[in-house]
Amino acid sequence: MKIFLLILLSVVIIYVIYWFFQESRLSNVKFDELKKYIQILIKYGKHQSFIIIEIPHSKKFIQFAKYKINRSAGISFDFPKVNWSVNYYNELLNYLSTNKIKYNIRSEEIEFIHIDFKSNLNKTMELAFHILYNIFQIPKNQTLNLKNRIKIDDHVDEEMPFFDDSEKLGFKIGNFIGKVINLFKRLFNR
Repeated sequence: MKIFLLILLSVVIIYVIYWFFQESRLSNVKFDELKKYIQILIKYGKHQSFIIIEIPHSKKFIQFAKYKINRSAGISFDFPKVNWSVNYYNELLNYLSTNKIKYNIRSEEIEFIHIDFKSNLNKTMELAFHILYNIFQIPKNQTLNLKNRIKIDDHVDEEMPFFDDSEKLGFKIGNFIGKVINLFKRLFNR
C-alpha cells in the first residue's frame, strides 16, 4: 500500500511539474524577437501548440497555432469577434479582402477569422506586423508579452537553435516528464 501511495504521489508531482514547463510567459518581447518563437512553433511544435501575443495592460492579443494533419503541417491564425475586438475585426476583414489574403469565417461559440498560412513564416509575420502596428496602432517600441504552449516534437534534440540553455533545459525536462507520465499511464491502464 505504501509503495502505491508513493508512486501515486510521484505521478502527481511529475504531472504538476510537467504542466509548469509546458506553458510559459515571456514579458518585454520586441517584435523582431517574435519571428524566432513563431519559427520554433512551425518547425518544432506538435499539433495544437500555440503562441498568443498580448499587448501589455490591454485585452488585445493575436494568436497562432500549429496543426498537423496526416503528413501536412502548418500554422494558422484566429482572430475573435468579441466586445473588445469588433472594430479591429472589421478593419482586419477589410485589409484581408483588399490584399486578397484567403480567410474564412468560423463560428463556434464565437465568430472568428481563420487563416491558414501553411508554413509561410513571412506571410505570418507580415500579418502580425500589420495587426499590431496598423490596426491596434501600438507604438513601434512597444514590447509585447508572449504566452505559449509549445509542445516540442520528440525528435527534437540539440538542434533547437534559438533557445538559450535554460529554455532548452525547460523543454527537455517538460518532454522527459511527459514521457514518464505516459509510461505510468500505460503501466496502470493494463
